[in-house]
Amino acid sequence: MLNTRLLKSSIVEIYGTQKVFASTIGWHQNKLSNLMTGKYVPTLDEVEQMRTSLKLSDERFMQIFLPDKSPSGDKSIQKGA
Repeated sequence: MLNTRLLKSSIVEIYGTQKVFASTIGWHQNKLSNLMTGKYVPTLDEVEQMRTSLKLSDERFMQIFLPDKSPSGDKSIQKGA
């Protein structure tokens, strides 16, 4: 699941508004809004486009796009698995 709080703060830090960011990467504002509300899942190419445009470090990228250790949200690590 996407960490929209961190994504929004990264967008505002560089572009000021989500509208400016969407325009800069060639998206309609509705597409970005749908992403933020969980109604749209970006392609890998779109994720890379956002990462590049926002100049995200590896750590920040992981915090935003891969905040959970597993798809089920299980944060525990199984030993011996």
